[in-house]
Amino acid sequence: MDGGLKPFSIGIVAEDKQGNIIKVFPIEHLSSLTGSLTETESVGSVKRGKVLEAVWLGESNRITAPDVKKGETVRVYKYAETDKYYWSDMFNELDLRGKETVLYLFGNTDKPGEELKQDNSHWMLWDAVNKSVKLHTSNNDGEAVGFDVQFNLKTGVFNLLDTEGNEIKLTSLEGELLLDINTLLKAIAPKIILEASEEILLDTPQTTCTGKLRTDGDISTTNLTTDKGVDVNGHDHTTIKIGSPTTNPNT
Repeated sequence: MDGGLKPFSIGIVAEDKQGNIIKVFPIEHLSSLTGSLTETESVGSVKRGKVLEAVWLGESNRITAPDVKKGETVRVYKYAETDKYYWSDMFNELDLRGKETVLYLFGNTDKPGEELKQDNSHWMLWDAVNKSVKLHTSNNDGEAVGFDVQFNLKTGVFNLLDTEGNEIKLTSLEGELLLDINTLLKAIAPKIILEASEEILLDTPQTTCTGKLRTDGDISTTNLTTDKGVDVNGHDHTTIKIGSPTTNPNT
């Protein structure tokens, strides 16, 4: 008996793929038949109306089988003299393929016998069915943090998250950018411009300016504290209201 995995036939996919197993017509073993593939005429043990079930042969790092559709061409392999069949994709039949879900997994563990899963690997997921793209890095092997980059194409939201709870979120349809950082948000440049057509709101218990503060527009405050005094110059008029009755106006 001949052993090993050997090419068996070129196949035509009979139904859209479900999981890693497909139903396929082995057309090289039907070449002497006439009529459509759904008729029940047979050659040897292969009946035209009886398709083969074949398991995806696999591909390095790719976890999900290609989402082959009915009518696509595949290669079919047979293991020795058994009835075990395997398949792999063959052509880029882009007019048939349609939407796909593709997961690539890159192992992040050296433990013997440990099965690679999404929680101990780095992975990338392209999901046209659910309209999302994801990139994940795991921190199962001593990494300082893990990261997730997500594009939700259905809602128009981009997220960058880490395992410490920091987040950058862009909500495109609302035109909103969220920076949710645990400790410090720092911008360093010779010149930084904040331009808002309506308002800049600072909601904080304390605002500290260590250099000079200049404004070319109106400024109002209900509580101003300084250690070095305040110089006020107004081109048209300057109004200072002192709320304490004990304040000496000459000082």
